[in-house]
Amino acid sequence: WGQHEKQRIGGPWWYYLPLEIGYEALIFLPAAITFGRWVGLGAHSRIQAMFLVWTVLSFALYAWAQEKVPWLLIPALLPQTVLAADCLARASARRLLLWSPLAGFTLWSLLASNYLYDAPRTSEPAADAHFEPIVYVQSTYDIRSIMHEV
Repeated sequence: WGQHEKQRIGGPWWYYLPLEIGYEALIFLPAAITFGRWVGLGAHSRIQAMFLVWTVLSFALYAWAQEKVPWLLIPALLPQTVLAADCLARASARRLLLWSPLAGFTLWSLLASNYLYDAPRTSEPAADAHFEPIVYVQSTYDIRSIMHEV
């Protein structure tokens, strides 16, 4: 707890929302629908209530934490994944077709962020440099030459 008294890697409380919407929209949107449904109509079981509380507490904890780094999005996604799975499992085939563009966008963002974009070069003009919000530490192009020598 002591490390959170001083802001080491700061960011606003909503730091994880744009990352989640941009990279995990297929989890975020169905989870938000299920969350709204369960809050409005009430959870039908204790396990549903547990996932509601877990989702709220995980978001609150990481919003409060004074270290905002992209990899801390993963623990907050776990309860939301269960909420999203509940939404998609209850959807009819017709409704699942409505989710297919979002699934395609999610797949594209995963492929693009992992395989199509690389580290920025300091010699490139700012407009040509790549910016990927989920990537916290960019490796340099020297890594390839060093690995080739190794």
